Amino acid sequence: MGAALVPIGTKMHTWSTAACAAAAPGQAAVLAAAKYLAATAIDLLTQPERLKVIKAEFAERTKGLEWKTALPEGYEPPMYEPPARFLKKAGQKWPPNNITGPPERVVSHEKFSSLGPELTPPK
Repeated sequence: MGAALVPIGTKMHTWSTAACAAAAPGQAAVLAAAKYLAATAIDLLTQPERLKVIKAEFAERTKGLEWKTALPEGYEPPMYEPPARFLKKAGQKWPPNNITGPPERVVSHEKFSSLGPELTPPK
């Protein structure tokens, strides 16, 4: 499911997406999506026969399929060290116990999608 949160072609998880989500149209889109998801959950909880049909269809469509992640074996997502004041206030330490080694530094090289043709300024 998607919601009309940002202009078409905008890359997700960027500052521009966050700015769109914070603006009034973005907030309206997120609220509408949340209401839709909540209503769907209520429908499935109050109509167990519909949920049973959905589960049966899913089982039929996925029969014989083997699910495998596209992530490499042993992959750990990048972790970002929180500020010291947060760790102190939360009573946490860095790195967490479940981290097997120091995470690699991640630098984003993401660029914005095309915003259309370059236009010559008017004279």
